Amino acid sequence: MSTLSASRARTRVRAVLLVLGLVAVLTVGCGDRSGSPASGRAASAALADTLDKLRLIGRDECGTHPPATIYSRCTRFLRELDNALNSVKSESEGLAQAASINGAVEPIESAMNDFTQRGCAPPPGQPPSGTRSPEEATCVADLAQVQVGLRQLVAVLAPVVSQSATPR
Repeated sequence: MSTLSASRARTRVRAVLLVLGLVAVLTVGCGDRSGSPASGRAASAALADTLDKLRLIGRDECGTHPPATIYSRCTRFLRELDNALNSVKSESEGLAQAASINGAVEPIESAMNDFTQRGCAPPPGQPPSGTRSPEEATCVADLAQVQVGLRQLVAVLAPVVSQSATPR
């Protein structure tokens, strides 16, 4: 074998090794998992952030005060809660616990819809009128269901977020 053909053979071997090395580097971490490693971390972080937001929303006066004393001032609270619920639903897609999470979201959404359709609070941008709704008892019951549902949803999400935060 001449020096020139030996040099070409080494160059070919190096090229093959370089390609194999690149393939190995690119496929590291691509084991049998659902989703890519980056998307799993992002989803867990997003769900954790939404859980934190739900906890903060729950501390609002509309989440802590007796519904009879506060229901007519809860439009902003319900709007923020609705946005957080939409995030919960999208961020929990594909999780093993998605059914239980959605099961906890549905009664909150139902109570919020009933509350809104009854006219229990003024439309967004309008101040409370100071007058009570003719359906005060049902407005109070709807807001009470929202408060209880929010606490239950936080209780369902907390272990899901906690599990995803622990290393495997």
